[in-house]
Amino acid sequence: MIITSMLKRENNSHKLLASAVLLHFAVGLLFTSCVRPRKVAPVEISVSGRFECLWWSEQQMVGLDPNAPPPKATRVKLERWEYSDPIGVPHPEILDVTAQISNHSDRDDVTIRPKIEIQWLEGAEDNKSSARWGKKILLTPPESFRLGPSETRTLRYPIGLAEKMTVLSKTHEWPWSLRATISTSVPGSAEEMVAIELPISPAD
Repeated sequence: MIITSMLKRENNSHKLLASAVLLHFAVGLLFTSCVRPRKVAPVEISVSGRFECLWWSEQQMVGLDPNAPPPKATRVKLERWEYSDPIGVPHPEILDVTAQISNHSDRDDVTIRPKIEIQWLEGAEDNKSSARWGKKILLTPPESFRLGPSETRTLRYPIGLAEKMTVLSKTHEWPWSLRATISTSVPGSAEEMVAIELPISPAD
């Protein structure tokens, strides 16, 4: 009887020990699953840019009197600047560098640091081959901002083209082209960059 009792006690001890080991293992698994770092979704940012200006709409151009024109209120994309048609071809005194920055991810903690630089291709007004690119000019950027999931932000920077022409005309030069470089710096993501260029033709 004594031996049987001892065997039962030993068997119960082994069961208690096994139960304790299993409980410890289960608690360990639960703790590991709770403290495991959450997988962070990658940041997906895109940048695009174009030149724009305010001009007359097609309806306004019909019968338009250039000596008494209506206000320019239609935003149009500029592919080039030239004075070939005083009404039909946009040739604004002030144009915009327009940048669009989009967050294509599901993250709502994306901080954008934009940077916009411009360069002028300057040379003799009667000889484009003499033109050379000037130094890059950093436009005053806005403060960093946050983009939510699938959100797009549009930024516009006015450029005084007529003012530039006036300055260069004093030395018989011309701004043959305008280049803008748009880039973004996002923590945890590679820098995105795009360059756009606007040819500028003098009047014949």
